[in-house]
Amino acid sequence: MALIDWSKVTLTDPPQLPREVLRELKKGIDGTFREFSRGYGEAIENFFHPLLMFLKWFQDLLIETP
Repeated sequence: MALIDWSKVTLTDPPQLPREVLRELKKGIDGTFREFSRGYGEAIENFFHPLLMFLKWFQDLLIETP
């Protein structure tokens, strides 16, 4: 079974994917992101922590500057 019936596609009526396909696509993307963030999230946070500290310091400096 084709996902899109191309005989019914016009310029004013673009093709649409079935809800089941969109739901499975969303689940797949969410699951992959969840695995990625669990595996690499802490390392990414640790990598950018010095930048965060600098930006906080710089913000405080700008706030305290007359």
